[in-house]
Amino acid sequence: MTSSPPVIQPISSPSSKKWIYLLAIAAPVLPFAAYAFLRLGVAWPCPFKAYTGLPCATCGGTRALAALCRLDFLGAIRFNPLVVLGVFVLIALPFVTYRPSPKVFWPIFWTAVGLNWLYLIFFLPR
Repeated sequence: MTSSPPVIQPISSPSSKKWIYLLAIAAPVLPFAAYAFLRLGVAWPCPFKAYTGLPCATCGGTRALAALCRLDFLGAIRFNPLVVLGVFVLIALPFVTYRPSPKVFWPIFWTAVGLNWLYLIFFLPR
């Protein structure tokens, strides 16, 4: 018995498309909101880092988004590469017609989160 390769399923549900468009519209607004939060002093410290002394997987995300607002792409990647990638993925979602199966997506996702967290532990700017 042979196993067939994972099936790539189309995103076809009208309700899922509404969420995709909403996320794609909201994603470019996130850098401006982060920039405003930092300028106004509204950004809060990470509770995970305060408790453990280690950055969480999203530490540096607000600073990365604020750097994107200033069009400082290298600075944004330096603060948190996964947050920057996430913004661009959200913007691209309406143009993607297929999605990988969960068996493919979730291992890749958690590997990326783990690698990003290791990067932040060793290289996150203070």
